[in-house]
Amino acid sequence: MSATMRDHILKSRYLLPGEETFSDLCRRVADAVGRDETEREVFFRMLERCRFLPNSPALMNAGTASSQLAACFVLPVGSTVPEIFESMKQGAVIQVSGG
Repeated sequence: MSATMRDHILKSRYLLPGEETFSDLCRRVADAVGRDETEREVFFRMLERCRFLPNSPALMNAGTASSQLAACFVLPVGSTVPEIFESMKQGAVIQVSGG
C-alpha cells in the first residue's frame, strides 16, 4: 500500500478533528482504554509499533462520546413475541450506539 493511500485511509476513516498523525490516533486510543499511566504507555507503544491493532470501531470510537468499541454482537432471540421484540429493541440500542 502506498503512503498516499495509507494517509488517505487514516485521515478519512480514523483521525478525529485535531488529530494529524497515526501517533495522535494511538495516543487517543491508549488513553481511552488504559487503566493507569503505565498501562496507557505500554498500550501506546504497542499500537504505535503496530504490534497490536484493535478493530476499526475501537480505533474510530475510543476516546469519543460513542465509545462503542465492539465490532460484533450476538443477541439471543426467544420464541415468544415479547422475547422477539426484546431482541429487536436490544438490536436498535446497539445500532444507535454505532454498532
